[in-house]
Amino acid sequence: MTVRLGQESPPDGPLHGASRQPFVQEVLDDLRERGVAVVQGPSGSGTSRTAASVARTWPAGFGWSRAGLWRGCYDLVRPAWPGLAPEALLRHAAEAAVDCLLDQLRSSGRLLVIDAIDAALRPAPSPADPFDADLALLVAALEAGELAGSGGAVLFAGRRAPSNLHVPIRPMPRLLPAEAAELADRPADSLPDPLLRRPGVLALLRGLPDLQPAALGDSPFDDLVTAACALLEHDEREVLLCLAVVDHPLPSWGIGEAAGLERPVVEAALDRLSGLRLVSRREHGWRCPRAVGAAARRVVPGTLRGVLPWALAQRAAGFWMRQGADPHMSWTTADDAFAARLGARCAVAGGGGRMAVQGLLYG
Repeated sequence: MTVRLGQESPPDGPLHGASRQPFVQEVLDDLRERGVAVVQGPSGSGTSRTAASVARTWPAGFGWSRAGLWRGCYDLVRPAWPGLAPEALLRHAAEAAVDCLLDQLRSSGRLLVIDAIDAALRPAPSPADPFDADLALLVAALEAGELAGSGGAVLFAGRRAPSNLHVPIRPMPRLLPAEAAELADRPADSLPDPLLRRPGVLALLRGLPDLQPAALGDSPFDDLVTAACALLEHDEREVLLCLAVVDHPLPSWGIGEAAGLERPVVEAALDRLSGLRLVSRREHGWRCPRAVGAAARRVVPGTLRGVLPWALAQRAAGFWMRQGADPHMSWTTADDAFAARLGARCAVAGGGGRMAVQGLLYG
C-alpha cells in the first residue's frame, strides 16, 4: 500500500504569458500584507497555474490542496504540515483545529494554497459560503486579519470566493494577443477576445489543429471535447470519461479496474488522450484539467452506449478503498487512512456512499 497515492501537487509547467508575471507580484503583495489572497477566473483561465507560480516564489515553502472531492476541513488544510498533521487538527473542536492551523502557518511562515475552492462552496445561486463549518471558521479568522503580517498566508484560487471574505479579489488578466497566438499556434487575429482569458482553450486548440476558433460557441470546452470524441475510439472515450468523473489523479491500473480494461489498452488510450491534451500526468496518476473534465461529463456519456458514469466512479472508489486496506489494523492517524477516505468520498460523489461506509466498517 502507498499511503501517499494521489496526494495533491501544483500543476507542472510555467505560467502562460510573461504579461501575467506582474499579476503574480500583486498576489504576493496581498499575501504578505493581509495573510490571505484570492485569485479568481473562469474555467481554463489559469488560476491554478497562477497560484502555482505564487507558491513556488514563497520563500518558506508551501502546501497545496485542491477542494475536489473534499468536504472536510482536515483534508483541505492537511498540506500545511510538511510531515504528519497533529492529532489536534482531527480530534479537537473546530475552533481549536483552526487555531492549530493558524499557529502552524505563523510559526513556519508557510503558504497554504487551496485550489478549486468552488468545490468547497455552496453552489450558485445560493451565497458562496463553505459547506464545512471548520472552513467557515478559517475564512472568518482570515477576514479578521489573524495572519496579517505574520509571514504565513492562505491563497484561494477558483471561479468564486467565499462571500464573507472581504479581501481584494484578483481577476485573472487576459493574455496579450501575441502570447495567445503562440499558445494556440494560430494567428492572433483569428482568436476571439474571450479566448484571450482562457489559456486552457488555447492549449486544447493546439491539440486539435483542424478545429478553427470560429467553431467554438458559448461553451468552448464542450465544443472541443465533442470535436475530440469524433477522433477517439470507444476505449479512449471510456478512459476519458473515467478520469472526468473522478476528481482526483488516478493511476493507470486504477483506471483499468474502474473501466474493466486491460492495462496495455489503458496506456495506449492515455497516450492518445495526452497527445490531444485532454489528460495529463499528475503525482502518481492521471487526471483531466477541471474544465475538460466538466465538459467530458456532459458530452462523453452520449457517445458511449451502456457505459454509466456513476458506475465508473464507484469502481474507482473501490480501487482506492482496497489501496487503503490495512491488514495489520495499525492506523494511528487519518493520514494512514488517506486512500480509504479518498475512496469513500469518491463513492459518495458516485452515489454509493452507504455501500462505501459499509465497506469501510466491515471490509
